[in-house]
Amino acid sequence: MIRPNMSFLKWWFPLLLVIDVGCRTPSAKENSNAGLENVFSFLEENGYQSASDKGTRMILVLTDVSCPTCNKSYALFLEKYVADSTIAIVVSASPAAIDISAFNDEMATNVVVDHRNQFRNFTSLKGSGAILLNGNGIDTIIELSAKRLDKDFQFIEEQLK
Repeated sequence: MIRPNMSFLKWWFPLLLVIDVGCRTPSAKENSNAGLENVFSFLEENGYQSASDKGTRMILVLTDVSCPTCNKSYALFLEKYVADSTIAIVVSASPAAIDISAFNDEMATNVVVDHRNQFRNFTSLKGSGAILLNGNGIDTIIELSAKRLDKDFQFIEEQLK
C-alpha cells in the first residue's frame, strides 16, 4: 500500500490557496483606472472644464515641494501650455514660493489651483511633474528631479508635440 507524503500536502494546499486568492484580486490596471477616475473627479470639482480622460492627454503638476529652482523653471515651462485644452495643469504651489500669476488668468481654463495641496492624495506623484495618459489610463508618471531636469523637460515637451 502506498502512503501519501503528508509533509508535501502540508505546504502544497496553502500554496494553492494563496495562488487562488491572489488571482482574484483586482489587476493593477483596474486600480489605476479607478484612481484616474478619482483624479478627474477632483479636477472637475475644482473647475477643470474638460475633465475627461478621453480628451486629456497629460496632467502637469506644479508644487513647491523639493527643489525651489526646479519648480520656478517648471512654472515658466508650463506657462506656454495654459491655453491647451488637452492638458490639465494642477498648481499646488504657494504664491509666496513661486510666481503663479500666469495660472490665475481667466483664459487658463485648463488650470486647477489646488491651494490645500489635495491633488497629491489622488496619485503617487508628490512633487512637480507630469502624468502622461493614454486611451486606457495612466501611461507614465514623471517626477521632476534636479539631477535630470533638462531631460525631464525635454521628455515632457516631446510628449506634448
